[in-house]
Amino acid sequence: MSYYRFSISWSRVLPEGTVDKVNPPGVRYYNKLIDTLLANGIKPAVTLYHFDLPQALQDVGGWRNPNIAGIFNEYARFCFKEFGDRVGIWLTINEPHEEALDAYGLGAFAPGIKAMEAGPYQGKCTDKGPLWWKRVEGGGNLKFLLSLLFTPSQFSSLEALTLDLSQVV
Repeated sequence: MSYYRFSISWSRVLPEGTVDKVNPPGVRYYNKLIDTLLANGIKPAVTLYHFDLPQALQDVGGWRNPNIAGIFNEYARFCFKEFGDRVGIWLTINEPHEEALDAYGLGAFAPGIKAMEAGPYQGKCTDKGPLWWKRVEGGGNLKFLLSLLFTPSQFSSLEALTLDLSQVV
């Protein structure tokens, strides 16, 4: 195994969802995981968000909150600062289509919001066009994980399953 993909639990490192309150044991957990992987010749591939929005952020609207892009940017910068010197591959949001449709459209996933009439994609994460991904601390690459199904024979590496955001602009 040359890569190990895992997600950082936003709530584990920032229990209230913002950099104002850091959970040092959570940060130590991920530092130890990353260091152990590297010590064994395994490269970490880290997903920033995988269906685990902190409750404090959900309480103020979650992904439909107009400030969520800035809050996510702060969280991403925090992760880049804490772990970016050892992580070469960063993935943004795991399966964004499912998060939008199933969690905020159909209500099938937490938080169970049924708002198809408003449209599950409301542009709240992209309306300000944040470009923090161009400045990943530690020189890592940030990629966007698509919600597509491929057979293993179609791709030979983790990078092939992601879209390099530096190619978008």
